[in-house]
Amino acid sequence: MRRIVSVLGIAAIAATPLGARADLLPQSPLAQLQATISSEAGDAPGRVAVEIKDLPTGYVSAVHANSVMPAASTIKIPIMVEVFRQMQAGKFDLNREVQLLPADRDWGSGSIAGAPIGETFPVSELLTQMIAVSDNTAANMLIRLVGRRAINATMEDLGLHHTQLANYIRTAEWSVRTALRTTPADMVAL
Repeated sequence: MRRIVSVLGIAAIAATPLGARADLLPQSPLAQLQATISSEAGDAPGRVAVEIKDLPTGYVSAVHANSVMPAASTIKIPIMVEVFRQMQAGKFDLNREVQLLPADRDWGSGSIAGAPIGETFPVSELLTQMIAVSDNTAANMLIRLVGRRAINATMEDLGLHHTQLANYIRTAEWSVRTALRTTPADMVAL
């Protein structure tokens, strides 16, 4: 079976400016990095996708940046964006308590999955656990709070057409590879 490797990234380095014709530019400062990334991607045992962008200059180095890949934990950034969007809209604040339900549990990093059912956590703690230690249960609680449709609609509104959250995070199931999707270009844009 061929393995799929998902690599998404942002870096503060330089390559070819967006929209620029490479034949009209001097040698890119990232030409060697681009060559290395391309070579390594070609030799990888699976499909590799990466985009590196220097935010101040807009220079980009990429391989298969628009390839739709399993999002894995990078899907937690869109979840966080939607939580902040709804807080800004006044729907709740960081102190809002969210109750742990059995369906929220997904084992892996973090300790919230092991908490007693019915225990409550403030949004601030769920965000911290989701981002700092990649707690999937905290992510599922936040997905339930803000709604998958809202997360997907916000990503679409932001022009991230390939970032989709089709289900809760269930790492023990094969569907995690198809339920959480994005591209390196979408994640860099976000």
